[in-house]
Amino acid sequence: MAVGSTTFLDGLFPEFVTRKSLCSHSPFTTEKLQTMTATAEKQETDLTNGHMLPQAIHGTMYVGETNEGTVILEEEIFGLESKHYGNVSWEKTSGWFARWSAPGYLDATEWMGPYDTEEEAIAALDDM
Repeated sequence: MAVGSTTFLDGLFPEFVTRKSLCSHSPFTTEKLQTMTATAEKQETDLTNGHMLPQAIHGTMYVGETNEGTVILEEEIFGLESKHYGNVSWEKTSGWFARWSAPGYLDATEWMGPYDTEEEAIAALDDM
C-alpha cells in the first residue's frame, strides 16, 4: 500500500492516519488533517463521557451498609441479590434515586439516594 493511502482501519486508529499524513507524499492537506484530528477527538470524548446518561427514578429501594460501603438494591431484585451481602440490616426506603446508565447496554453505576426531588438526585451525579 502506498504511503498516504487510507484504509478502513485508519478510521479506527486516527493516530496512524496522523503519522502517515505527515509524510511528504501525503494526499492530506493541513486542513484535512486538522478536521480528521478534531473528529477523532470528538469520537473519543463521546465514547468516554457521552455514552453514560443520567437516570432518575422515584420508587422504593433497600439500603444496606456493608464493609465496602452503602448498597442500594431495587425492590424487584432485592430477594435475589441481598443474600450475596451476608448479614446486613436492610432498610426499605422510598424517594428519588439516580445513577449513570448506558442505554442499550448493561453498564450502569450504583444507585445513589434517596433524594427528595428528581433535581437533587440528578445533581448528586455530578459529584460522583
